[in-house]
Amino acid sequence: MESPTTNLYNNIRSVISNYTSLAQFESSVFWSDKLFSISGLPEDGLLYAQCLYRSGQYHRASHFIVSRELHKVYLPFCLLAAKCHVDAGEFTIASEVLDAVLASDVDFRPGAGCSPSTLLGCPANRSKSDVLLLRGRILEASENPEAVNCYREALALDVYNFEAFRRLTCNSLIRGEECQELIDSLSWPPGCPEDEMLMIRFLYHSKLSSNYPEQSGTPETLPELLSPLTNNLEVLSDVANKYFANSDLRSCRKLTEAILRMEPYHMATLPAHVATLTESRDSNGLFYLAHKLVGLYPGMGFSWYAVGCYYYTLSKFETARMMLNKCVTLDPGLGAAWLLYGHAFAQEGEHDQALTQYFTSCKLMTGSHLPLLYVGLEHRITNNPKLAERFFSQALEAAPNEPCVLHEMGVDAFHNRRYELAQDRFLAALRNIRAGCQGDVVPERWESLLNNLGHVSRKLGKLDTAIGYHEDALLLSPGNPSTYAALGLVYSLQGELETAAEYLHKCLSVKRDDTFALNLLSAILESLSNKQVDFNDPNEPADLTAPFDTSDVLLHDISKLGESNIDNWPKAVPQRTLQTRKPLNESDIDVSMEIEDL
Repeated sequence: MESPTTNLYNNIRSVISNYTSLAQFESSVFWSDKLFSISGLPEDGLLYAQCLYRSGQYHRASHFIVSRELHKVYLPFCLLAAKCHVDAGEFTIASEVLDAVLASDVDFRPGAGCSPSTLLGCPANRSKSDVLLLRGRILEASENPEAVNCYREALALDVYNFEAFRRLTCNSLIRGEECQELIDSLSWPPGCPEDEMLMIRFLYHSKLSSNYPEQSGTPETLPELLSPLTNNLEVLSDVANKYFANSDLRSCRKLTEAILRMEPYHMATLPAHVATLTESRDSNGLFYLAHKLVGLYPGMGFSWYAVGCYYYTLSKFETARMMLNKCVTLDPGLGAAWLLYGHAFAQEGEHDQALTQYFTSCKLMTGSHLPLLYVGLEHRITNNPKLAERFFSQALEAAPNEPCVLHEMGVDAFHNRRYELAQDRFLAALRNIRAGCQGDVVPERWESLLNNLGHVSRKLGKLDTAIGYHEDALLLSPGNPSTYAALGLVYSLQGELETAAEYLHKCLSVKRDDTFALNLLSAILESLSNKQVDFNDPNEPADLTAPFDTSDVLLHDISKLGESNIDNWPKAVPQRTLQTRKPLNESDIDVSMEIEDL
């Protein structure tokens, strides 16, 4: 039979538990304080500190623990004190708290005064996993690569430690193949049911495929008991992220909007939704969403990231940088924000500043190819081809099947006159794009890839093939003057001057000041009027039956058909964390500068 004192303690604990479940933290703090004063038990002291933590009184909770040196005796107190300082952004103090207990000879076994398992209601391995998770968060905040090892060890000790897995994958700290190996090597607890193992593998593979589409593989087959998981909002958000990674913006937006109708501020879905709105240039949608987020979550870095995307979409890059600066101040680990920050500098030609932001994202997203790719693109723009090639190679090593990387390496090979290699790179990118799309439809953002395949086919003398690629590009982006000019050039090489003139007229109807089209059209019209001019020897009679040869046309003032640059859409994410700028794949080959080499 329990004593009256024990009954009193249990009744007060029940009251505290009820108030905590009702989110009445002021009442729970009040009664837990009185309970600890009466009982003096470590369990009640931990309950009081937890109530302070839940109510957001981080420093008060930490002072309660450290002033009594409870963190040096009991692991749960040490963890809670460190969490208080981590959530307050005081990572150095949190590290000191953890170091103090890890360096001491503390006996956490049952019977040594108090067991962490008894206090936290979880196995010792789970407590150790939590220690490693905290250590990883502290190291990640200081950009220390050892954070990856801490997260790996935390997950190895406790397969349910989702936060460790999320930080590894969603923050792009490891590469896709490494993440796959990590899932395959999970250490299951003794006696873990088969259904439970299937559920964990399914959920982790879902996250893996959303962040690393090339590693998606065959999805786990769930038993009927777990089939409702396929309609879980978190799982659906992973599907949306995968749509976005495969450039299926229509499906991505349709799914994210459906999720946000059910749960308007579903944090796992917002990155993909903001990314889709930004790429679609939907400034109204971005304004509405960003306004809501800043009003509800002003202390969350992502809210200001959404504001930065809005101003970036409007081409107000200076204002976008101001918003992004606030974002990275609140959340220094948001790699997508650093990428967009770099894009906002690059769009105004401030390449040194852009490189600084990209290198920062390189430190944060060590497993992602995106920062390396953007650094390579900046080096290409600033005429450092060797450095650009080096970073492209590193990006390809990180993501061997990524179409963006293959495309940019194809552009480099084209400029180096390695046309066979360029064609191989472009075709590999096209195969991977089609493999990730529903059906055989290529998304509109890859229009320049088809155009570039046409350019390289022309260089290799495959004129009919070149025309086919340019016509396919025209289907994706009707009315593109660069495509019309490219078709006019190829038809002129085939000797079909009337058709060439028709396409050049279409080009000039869209872009009247296209100097390349004007010069080429002028030469074609002279040829059609039986006045073909040989620029090398004006006195030599023209061969009217021969195909029109643009190798004799020396154009000194030619506007580029397409700059080899990064387009200005923000590809956000997320996950693949929100990448923001024009599509990486839209580096158009500079055709007009190659005219003399045809």
